[in-house]
Amino acid sequence: MDRSSAGAVADELFFDLSRARLRSRARWCAIVLMLAVVLPYEVVDGAPQWIFGILAELPLAAVIAAFAPTLAGVAILVARAVCKRSASLAVAILAILATGAALVLI
Repeated sequence: MDRSSAGAVADELFFDLSRARLRSRARWCAIVLMLAVVLPYEVVDGAPQWIFGILAELPLAAVIAAFAPTLAGVAILVARAVCKRSASLAVAILAILATGAALVLI
């Protein structure tokens, strides 16, 4: 085995580890974002107000902002399943998170 092929094997091993780490972190990120819907929307007089209990009272922008993290989590799982290349997955995750943050700000 010559020096250049040994370097190629080391690079391939490094990229495989990086890809696996990115996919694992994408899965956990999606799970945490999807669990945001089980947190109380707000606390009034010490009592938690759940999103499903006050959904009819909220304006459309508040409903979109409340479900934006959950939708971003679902989109990350879809991107994780669809994207084959690590760079494509990373760009997709960044775009999804930016979109989710923009939805919260409306």
